[in-house]
Amino acid sequence: MTDADGFAVVDLAIPTEAKLAGEGEITVIGLKNGIVREANENLNALKEDVQFLTMTDKSIYQPEQLINIRGILMKGGESKTVVADSELEFRVLDEDDTVLYREKTRSSAFGIASISWRIPANAKLGDYKIEIRDESGEQIGAQRVRVSRYDLPNFVVNAKPSKPYYLPGDREAEIEINADYLFGKPVTGGKVRVVEETSREWNYKEQKYDIDEGDVRQGSTDSQGKFTARFDVKKALDGLDEDDWRKYRDINYAAYFTDLTTNRTEQRRFDIRVSREPIHVYLIGATNDLNPTMPIDAYVSTFYADGTPAECDVEVKMGVEDKGNPKTVERIRTNSYGVGKITMDRPKIGDPDDDLEYKLIAKDKDGRQGTAKDDISFDEDEAAIRLETDKAIYKPGETMSVNVSSTLKTGPLYVDIVNGWSVVESRFAHLKDGRVELQIPYSDKFKGELKIVAFAEDTDDDVVSGSRGVIFPIREGISVEATFDKDIYKPGEEATISYGVLDRLGTAVESALGVTIIDRAVEERARTDSEFGGIWSNYAGWLGYGSGLGAVNVKDLNELDLTKPITDDLQLVAEVILHDSYYKPNVFHSNSYFDEAKSVFSDRITKQFEPVGAALKLTYETANYRHAVDLESFEAILLESDIRFGQMLDPWGVAYRAKFSVEKARDIVTIVSAGPDKSFDTKDDFTAFTTGFDYFKGTGEAIDNAVKSYHARTGSFIRDEKTLFAELGVSGLADRFGRPYRITFDAERRFYRFQIRSGGSDGKFEKYDWGGDDFTVWTNLIDYFVDTETKIADIQRSLRVIPMNETDLRSTLLAGGIDFGGLRDGFGDPLYIVTQQRSRYWDKVTTESVQNYGEDTKTDRRKVTPVTQQVIEFTIRSNGPDRKQGTYDDLTLMQIVHVLSEQERMIRSRYRSFARSPTRHRRDRSRVQ
Repeated sequence: MTDADGFAVVDLAIPTEAKLAGEGEITVIGLKNGIVREANENLNALKEDVQFLTMTDKSIYQPEQLINIRGILMKGGESKTVVADSELEFRVLDEDDTVLYREKTRSSAFGIASISWRIPANAKLGDYKIEIRDESGEQIGAQRVRVSRYDLPNFVVNAKPSKPYYLPGDREAEIEINADYLFGKPVTGGKVRVVEETSREWNYKEQKYDIDEGDVRQGSTDSQGKFTARFDVKKALDGLDEDDWRKYRDINYAAYFTDLTTNRTEQRRFDIRVSREPIHVYLIGATNDLNPTMPIDAYVSTFYADGTPAECDVEVKMGVEDKGNPKTVERIRTNSYGVGKITMDRPKIGDPDDDLEYKLIAKDKDGRQGTAKDDISFDEDEAAIRLETDKAIYKPGETMSVNVSSTLKTGPLYVDIVNGWSVVESRFAHLKDGRVELQIPYSDKFKGELKIVAFAEDTDDDVVSGSRGVIFPIREGISVEATFDKDIYKPGEEATISYGVLDRLGTAVESALGVTIIDRAVEERARTDSEFGGIWSNYAGWLGYGSGLGAVNVKDLNELDLTKPITDDLQLVAEVILHDSYYKPNVFHSNSYFDEAKSVFSDRITKQFEPVGAALKLTYETANYRHAVDLESFEAILLESDIRFGQMLDPWGVAYRAKFSVEKARDIVTIVSAGPDKSFDTKDDFTAFTTGFDYFKGTGEAIDNAVKSYHARTGSFIRDEKTLFAELGVSGLADRFGRPYRITFDAERRFYRFQIRSGGSDGKFEKYDWGGDDFTVWTNLIDYFVDTETKIADIQRSLRVIPMNETDLRSTLLAGGIDFGGLRDGFGDPLYIVTQQRSRYWDKVTTESVQNYGEDTKTDRRKVTPVTQQVIEFTIRSNGPDRKQGTYDDLTLMQIVHVLSEQERMIRSRYRSFARSPTRHRRDRSRVQ
């Protein structure tokens, strides 16, 4: 049952043994007062629900050696359980993805499965992939090993730079190279070669490393077994100055040490760090599309270039992007872990939606400095929810205090406590003035890393959410203790190891152990290969290390001694580590009764408002475009048609509400129903009726008449505001916002045009029509060539001698009173003539009077005769908007056609269809188009 607020929480646990394939479905059915609603949603199965954690006895092998592979089969998301007696297939593949070996086995009662594979003597060197697949063939685990011919080392090479990092001003790096035997003594005599490695990749086809080398330093060790190599780092530092984004660069080197007593060579790869600044500064947190009405929450980290924390004073500067002169808006201090917090309102710089450029300047007590800069973008339309907790690390039994603020002012708010992807507790609250505070008492389900997620729906049913990470520290997994019966063993002696396995409460538990004994020389050989990490590097995630900041990670937080106080510095570190706690709630609905309400009563409401629409239209069309702009004028117009708006009720017996707005060049009338809840300004409100009217139409038609009258009276055209206002008898025209309209005069094809535009609510005119909120209220067009066209046509029809070229044509026009050289197009440019003689097919139409036999009356009949005409065409053209002759936008203003000769054509078919318009046929031998 739902509670008094209509909420209910139902926990559905999916059995661990369930095998999920593809999508499931969840259905929720609600019933009240005979109304049934059903909501359905697909549930996606976790793709990595089943996993195989793989281990090999070492990471590097030689041909003919035995690879021992084992692992644990586990199932589940947050809570893992082992899967016993399940079939698994192990596959071994080379770098060409050729399957070299496969074997099937079953997992034990502890979920363990293992195989062994002996590497062939002729196996190619390189990486080999071990795949583990389930009984359906899906890959559920993988491991890579390297096969290489190697000798086990008996000494280790060491490289020690003179500085942890190098800065501008340092010209060279100094590296001390030495070597130590595995039993601890130094190698006193050797030759050393140190090279810069720009790249190093294993070539599987060629069975060798492809290495690109840079600078080389080589020589012999001194009497103490040490060699010092020096490399120029100025070029690398100069390169950092050319890259604003990159703070540092690690230069890769390899040191090769040859022991002169055995002539064996070992290597060590190492890096030298060059840094633009001694302190690296980073802003941590969301910086894109922030709502400017909400506080900016961010963190600042300050670390020295070698990765150690730096306590610094940090100055925060901000300014409008690309406009320079940023202002100091905040000062903070980073703590002993190198982290600080910024919480501030958006500075009152520029417009609320303007992007801001920030710059962070950090200085430590010794004056060492670091900087960072980037942009923060803002969006006023971006809805947001912000969560604050009183701390990040809680001890068992403590209550969480959660403050929620939002751009959504009212409405229900849902709060989930999430572990991984599993909701362990849900709560409901109501936003009031965009805020709500919750106290969440401790629950025994609160263990480890948690996410607090608050979400709500906006008016468009879009989910708006915010989250915050917290932690209730708890030691995870088990602890394993091992003791040897001796510290040192001689070759051939038996070693005894005792193991103890305890759970997180310290209780002994039955368990299965995987034990690997590794020769230190093998481990050292694997370590010297840069392509491999440590043998345990694949298990960091399984061991609970999680996210981290500097030297602190989630595992450290979970293993805190909760009998001791937790410092504010560590609380802030935990807040930073857990701040990016992403979780997307899955919200689904039934068909909304509120949404259905309008469609259910659609016919009734439409008929109810038909007289309203008719009355508004009649007044607009017959009363000089009078229309409603407020409630008073709206009710007055309706009353003229005997309609009383105040007495009109919606289907729930509530009076409608009228709203009046301006949408660019239209006045809008909107009638709103309060909907089923009978309350306005809630989610179920809907529009019952809406219409709009062009408020400028009456003025626009008066402008058109004034333009025509002016041309008829003067023969000229209105081409400036002064003339237009004088003809209208006004001093100016203002838009709905009280600002003068902008009137632009130009031409469009053979028309003079002017447009009357408003700058919109912001009063700013944008360069392009598609930008901003500018809009056009009226466009006037008048044909500037029609009078000239009529005169030219009359002149050509009266000719007795046909002009045969452009010169002749110009002479005929001049004789008729038109100086062609003085004609201009709408852009003020001279016109030009294109002359062409050609043949064309034509249908000659004549009219005959005929009388049928036995009848007294005559009738007219059209006779169509196909002819071939020789014509000369004169096309009068404009250069067009680009004002260049012969380009794509040239315009044809008129065409003159004179027929030179005409000959009847032979008709092959008795029947013809005529597609030409009769108005194009003339009895005279000249035609004007």
